[in-house]
Amino acid sequence: MAPRRVAEGVVLAVLVLAACTSPARVRTGAGTPRLPTGWRTVAYRDVAVDVPGTWAVRPWHEGCGVRAPTVFVGPAEPATADCVVLAGDASEVIVGGLQFGPSGRPRIEMLNGLKAVVTTSGALFHGPLGATATYAAVTLATLGVSISVYAGESAQIPGGAPGRAEHIVKTVHATARIPAHACAADPAWPSIALADRLPRTKLTVPTGTVFVVDVPGSGLGRASALGISDSRVVREQCSEPHAGHGGQTVLVALGPGRSDLEATVSSSGNGDMPAWFGTVVVTAPADR
Repeated sequence: MAPRRVAEGVVLAVLVLAACTSPARVRTGAGTPRLPTGWRTVAYRDVAVDVPGTWAVRPWHEGCGVRAPTVFVGPAEPATADCVVLAGDASEVIVGGLQFGPSGRPRIEMLNGLKAVVTTSGALFHGPLGATATYAAVTLATLGVSISVYAGESAQIPGGAPGRAEHIVKTVHATARIPAHACAADPAWPSIALADRLPRTKLTVPTGTVFVVDVPGSGLGRASALGISDSRVVREQCSEPHAGHGGQTVLVALGPGRSDLEATVSSSGNGDMPAWFGTVVVTAPADR
């Protein structure tokens, strides 16, 4: 998440989760974009992003903005920074940041062969009078990774250029061959476990959130595909079976509303086969 500018006395909450990186570029089963001239690759786990070569790359640390364009990698922990004095308003990328997205409507994109949830907010007025910036959040459910990008739309914000944030997002790619069945949810993502009792278990999340649904196992057969009552509210990103015939599904909250979730077993001749239920309530985009 790119830091928001805050006035004196306002607490800035920055939630990120990251790990160490090495700038490697390898052939993968997805796609590897051409590295722009003068740019460098910053990697985290099985994903990487390209940024201008002049940008600093540093371990993540608690702060209130940067004075020079910077890419942060971790490890990092949830943190609260009390920003009495603004530290800077330069462009910034967090590789491996906990999803903490802008208040736009999420869209599903393929980024160099990776299925991603991308949420973008534009025309944010920061720093110099009239300067604008774009903030984009990218969540890769198949890798269990989130990336945030904050970049100026002009050089008035250090590191900025027209379309800079979008350009960086388009470089997101895998650094290793990803199995087709991979669905690696980040433990920090919100989750809900379906249950066979009433009232239904419930999870409330803002629009743009990527979350996890766990289905219990059963001795009567493997868990069925997840049933979603309203695909305008939530949409499946990936699913993976678990030991014990249970399963895990990663979804994205698309827009305000309510969707019921259901699962049973994929095949059983038992008329009393189990069923599991839950409900997700999606609220309007959070004000970040």
